[in-house]
Amino acid sequence: KTRVAATGEYTMTDSGKSRFPWKSFFHRSATAVFVLGPNGRLRYANPAWETLTGKPFAALRGTRVSAKRESASPLWKVLAPPPEAWAGTPIHVRRSRPEFEYGPPWWDIQFVPLKQTNGSAVIGFVTQVGETPEKHAFREPEALAAARAEHAKWYTLELFAGTTPGMRRLRHQLLLASESRFPVWIHGGAGSGKETAARVVHQLGTNREKAFVTIDCKALQPYMVEQLLFGRGGFAASKAVGTLLLKCPESLPLELQLRLLGWSETKHSPRFMCCTSAASRALAEGESLDPGFLAKLSALEIEVPALKNRLDELPQMVRYLGPAECDESVWQVLQSHPWQNNVRELRSSFDEAVRSADGGAIQEGHLPQRIRESRLLADSPPVHLKPLDEVMNRFERRVIETALGLSGGKPAVAAERLATTRAKLLKRMKELGIES
Repeated sequence: KTRVAATGEYTMTDSGKSRFPWKSFFHRSATAVFVLGPNGRLRYANPAWETLTGKPFAALRGTRVSAKRESASPLWKVLAPPPEAWAGTPIHVRRSRPEFEYGPPWWDIQFVPLKQTNGSAVIGFVTQVGETPEKHAFREPEALAAARAEHAKWYTLELFAGTTPGMRRLRHQLLLASESRFPVWIHGGAGSGKETAARVVHQLGTNREKAFVTIDCKALQPYMVEQLLFGRGGFAASKAVGTLLLKCPESLPLELQLRLLGWSETKHSPRFMCCTSAASRALAEGESLDPGFLAKLSALEIEVPALKNRLDELPQMVRYLGPAECDESVWQVLQSHPWQNNVRELRSSFDEAVRSADGGAIQEGHLPQRIRESRLLADSPPVHLKPLDEVMNRFERRVIETALGLSGGKPAVAAERLATTRAKLLKRMKELGIES
């Protein structure tokens, strides 16, 4: 191997006769060796290569080894020499084994070109590096384990510690959902905390040690969602996903919904959750969701109330957003705001107030202007407006009377001033009770 890799001067013929007895030498070698002819076809492989690949050479002799064809087997894609080797340059590559997406183990392959009368051939030396997955056990670093445990502390039922009947029902539903593995359908307004509720169910469930994956089906193109789930190295081939959250699944094409439905019925599939702005029964009336997909993934349905319906938990939510001290007037301003964007708007407003306070206690003046204006509107006396028809009739009567006064009481002249006909003006004067 060393002499060939260093000089590359040995020639090989079809009969196997050469200046170097390569066949007998490689046949006894413990290193896996294979030889490709000028046309890329397999011409020789030693017993060590057969042991490593699990393929008999006699059955594969003459097979073209190429990675360009889509139908090529994974083994040929791994053993295919790079263009540099065919150009006459020795090259070393490291590739994962054909049956695995990633290493370990890997195959270290040294490609050495061989000079022949009818063209260049390539000889490959294959060495396995790393343990097989059955022997290789992943050990989680202490720093990563501590970070995951600290992150999990944020997602508890205390995030929904309201006293209203709706919040008590929500906590009870989240607790029941965490005790099972049924799919969960969570719906509510934009920014109401649907994804946070899903994370709470995941952290309280049996799959808390596995990953929580969120895919926004509305923000991503369908082909990107398909690649993330079912492409090479996608989540469908991984056993590390504990919960898969699909945001706006009604945006997915029906073909992809059926594929997700089939995946959810497999043995090693993760727990499915969905987040939508509308309830499942409302989405069932349209044609954007497959009935089987909807029935399967809405086994448990949870509604997250809007923030304006749970204002009693504002202090708890603000303490979750940051440990800043707040003045008593701040709570009054926050409770008077309509909160159209729910928790997301509260988070952005509080972050802006923290920056304005610059490390001190948050006062009413540190809140954004749009939040303070809600308090001013709430404290101002109500304005009683008159009916629109009454206001318009008063205005129109005054305009007609002014035009008649400037025209000497003549309707024809007043109609000309008002850019209308005399008949229309007389009709309107009669309706308003105006005498000429």
